[in-house]
Amino acid sequence: MLIIFASLTLALALAIRLLRRIYLPLQRLMNHAERLSEQRYKLLDDDNYLYEFDVLRLGMNRLCTDLQHYKEEMHSIIEQSTSDLQQSMELLEVQNVSLDMARRKAMEENKLKSEFLAKMSHELRTPLNGVLGFTRQLLKTQLTPHQQDYLATIQKSANSLLTLVNDVLDYSKLEEGRMTINPEPFIS
Repeated sequence: MLIIFASLTLALALAIRLLRRIYLPLQRLMNHAERLSEQRYKLLDDDNYLYEFDVLRLGMNRLCTDLQHYKEEMHSIIEQSTSDLQQSMELLEVQNVSLDMARRKAMEENKLKSEFLAKMSHELRTPLNGVLGFTRQLLKTQLTPHQQDYLATIQKSANSLLTLVNDVLDYSKLEEGRMTINPEPFIS
């Protein structure tokens, strides 16, 4: 009995020791794997591991180092990309502001041009109407054939110029959106 009891005790002591040599390192490796999955990268200490567990520990430490390196590299790439994106957005903002200013300036210049054309055509139309009126009045008087020919030429030229001025005025109205449309029947 005593030999059996001593043998069992010895077997139990060897099993506990063997269990300690296998279970505790295995538990440490499992805990380390869990920490790696939580992105906590800390290397395992060099305890007394059996050969297979030591190879596994070294592999996990290498994995930990690589993951830490990849995380830092990814963080650096993200920071660089964010910086590049922010610079691009700032550049686009500056371009948008300058384009908006150029558009406003062009619209203002277009408005000034249209106002100038309208005023110019009105200012030209008044004296032309005077010339046409006096020409008509002169044509009603006693004139020599040469004088009538000269006045007819003046009247024809003034009418052509008045048509041109009216077309310019219509163009400026069209640009400003003030052109009225007169419907006319179409005869084919």
